[in-house]
Amino acid sequence: RIKVQFTFLHMQMKVSDPLTDNFDRLAELIASFPTIARNTHFVFVPGPLDFCSNSILPRRPILSAFTGKLKSRLAKPHFMSNPCRLKCFGQEIVIYREDLMSRMLRNLVGVKPDVQNDDMKRFVSYLS
Repeated sequence: RIKVQFTFLHMQMKVSDPLTDNFDRLAELIASFPTIARNTHFVFVPGPLDFCSNSILPRRPILSAFTGKLKSRLAKPHFMSNPCRLKCFGQEIVIYREDLMSRMLRNLVGVKPDVQNDDMKRFVSYLS
């Protein structure tokens, strides 16, 4: 009987991710201004084209796997859902990141300009 022993060499490999790299670069840029990095509240809201976002609302905040360095370099980062509510000086602000214009235009019904029906002309004039 021959005994074979396998040895596995575990190597740590860093896979470069563009999203993580860009958040890291943003963290370095903001950290180069210490007063701003210490005293400013930064609010990050995921958009419709962001990684890990889906069409279900509310969208979850940006994953912490991508924002680790940003969290460590900034004093007051806030990773919010989409939509979210902020209260600033007693005023409530709702932030919703979505391309609403393209969403509305997707269901647009076009009407020819030489419409003969008066009701249709009146309806079109209300929309424009």
